[in-house]
Amino acid sequence: MHNGYAPGFPLHAHPTWEITVQCQGKIRTAQGNATIETYPGTAFLHAPGLAHADIATETYQLIYVMFECAGLEPLQSVLYDDTDGSLEETCKAIVREWRGQAPHFETMIDLLVRRLVLLIGRLTSAVPHTASEQLVGAAAAIIEDRFNQPLTLDGLCKELSTTTAKLRRDFVQSRGQTPTDYLQAVRLRHAIATLRSTDLTLETIAHLNGYFSASHLTRHIKAATGSTPGQLRRHSGTS
Repeated sequence: MHNGYAPGFPLHAHPTWEITVQCQGKIRTAQGNATIETYPGTAFLHAPGLAHADIATETYQLIYVMFECAGLEPLQSVLYDDTDGSLEETCKAIVREWRGQAPHFETMIDLLVRRLVLLIGRLTSAVPHTASEQLVGAAAAIIEDRFNQPLTLDGLCKELSTTTAKLRRDFVQSRGQTPTDYLQAVRLRHAIATLRSTDLTLETIAHLNGYFSASHLTRHIKAATGSTPGQLRRHSGTS
């Protein structure tokens, strides 16, 4: 992971392939003669020896992986992660294995790099994303990453340099729900998972997942599942 700050990272190159996946913030990535604005969920594939740089006016975070792959010929250098965040999760798994060096970590890294190359091929051969799809993908990535923070639609639109009307319209067309509904669904998914897998208090779970209070969380759980938090916890076997 790289936590960057303004003005960014200077021009550089690597002897191997490098993929960078934007996790937080907004930067401009320069590669060769092109400069492209990137958002969370945007990935850049840098060929061996190709100079590139990050140009930032705010803090940002990206994950990068350098790897060797003979015969890799992607159709494009700019990629957009899928809705499951497969590219980001694969890169994070590679970094975890490299840092942890648990038994058989080299074999695991080899398998993960093979998965990464397959994902790159899949994403570069996919139908190009429209500007609206890129906007929705960037908004969804921010929501997934910062669901437990006090996100607002106005703040989200300001960060993405768009209007609330456009983001709401594009989001509904692409995902079938508003950005606000999507945020609530993400928060609820994480809250229920925490409820079922831990013995944390309901107040703590609410705080960890972006809810104002335990009662606020309880209302959302009951409306979505028809069960109380206590019933869900008993059903999962967590005391």
